[in-house]
Amino acid sequence: MKALPNYTSSELPSLIQKCHFSNETCLIDSFNSYIRIFARGIPHLGFRPFDKFPLPDIPVYNCSHDRPIWMSFILRNTVFKGLENATVYEVKGFDKDPTKKMIRLKYRIPRIEVDGSFDYQTKIIFFKANGTGSIKFDLQNARFTTIFKVYIEFRKEKRHLKLYSYESQLELDRMILVVDNLFADNSDLTIAINKVLNTHWLEFWNELEPNFMPTLSRMGVNRTQRFFDHFSYDDIFLKDNEQ
Repeated sequence: MKALPNYTSSELPSLIQKCHFSNETCLIDSFNSYIRIFARGIPHLGFRPFDKFPLPDIPVYNCSHDRPIWMSFILRNTVFKGLENATVYEVKGFDKDPTKKMIRLKYRIPRIEVDGSFDYQTKIIFFKANGTGSIKFDLQNARFTTIFKVYIEFRKEKRHLKLYSYESQLELDRMILVVDNLFADNSDLTIAINKVLNTHWLEFWNELEPNFMPTLSRMGVNRTQRFFDHFSYDDIFLKDNEQ
């Protein structure tokens, strides 16, 4: 990637095409340009890279330890990779008054890699087990829908968007799991559990999703809000009399 000019905090990079309000075809192209330009970060503007970024610890299971059967499974040191390969294909709601509608983005990522480690403890009647190891998720053909609402904050007589009610939804074609060292003293059992998890990946994803997606949404809020804090809403669009 070529080095970017030294943009000021209020100047939208010229490589991103400005659009008229509600011009969805133009906005799709602009969002895809944004992904290419900002993916590796613009440090002097305070934009960190998003080609890979860390996530906080995510509890997948955390049952009460007072039960005869319980399990605790926590993902740690997790890194999310692949967002730089996203392609936006639908944009709705960026109207002259963006507060009247929900804003909706749809984008596709051919492959997402999530690498991290795990800690687990389990008890089944009198049987107890615990362990730690590495884990890798390969999420294939991920299709995101991101929906949020905004209100307007005026700064120096310019409109800035403030996000609220932010939600992301994700559909997958396939998830491949690699879980290492699940049972430190029994590698055959670890291999067998990996096979079961990959055969029944959808059931495992349904358990993971309620905790994984809110974490990802919070990261999305922070990154998106950073953009709207830097660039006023009016400055990123063409005026009515501009071409």
